[in-house]
Amino acid sequence: MALIWVLRHAKAVAHNKDDHGRALTGRGRRQCAEVGKWLRSGDCPEPLPGLVWSSSAIRARETAALALADVLGSSPGVAGHVEVEQWLYQAHPDNVVDRLRLLGAEVASVMVVGHNPTMAELAMGLLGPADPVGRAIMEQGMATGAVAVVEVTPGPWSGLSMGEGTLRALHVPTAR
Repeated sequence: MALIWVLRHAKAVAHNKDDHGRALTGRGRRQCAEVGKWLRSGDCPEPLPGLVWSSSAIRARETAALALADVLGSSPGVAGHVEVEQWLYQAHPDNVVDRLRLLGAEVASVMVVGHNPTMAELAMGLLGPADPVGRAIMEQGMATGAVAVVEVTPGPWSGLSMGEGTLRALHVPTAR
């Protein structure tokens, strides 16, 4: 068993010419605080992410940093830092799965922080027909700051396929 944590960046300022440089709003920062609280609560699946990839966009990097600030490196097995990945900025879900397939067996849990529609499509695409409840939940979409945790059986990661996972949790921040 392995976990893929799919985190959509929190609420950001309105679209402008510099999409890559858009920062979080106050609401987005509050959403991140909620995600961090949930991660620390013990109510989320284990293990927490041992690897964190974030899109290089400012809003994604801020989301990762703020949501994981009190978790990174503070728990055994939790990644001590966020790896900023330029390729993730405009990635397709298949690109993400291709990169996941390159992971070593030592990684039991990975978080991907990025943008919609990629994050929603990734979470939904990972879910299999054996999880109709999870699929119904994810069909509702993925709000800003939401985290979907999908359990997969990669054994090894190189064998990861779309459509074989189970939704273990979906946390949607309520901050306004």
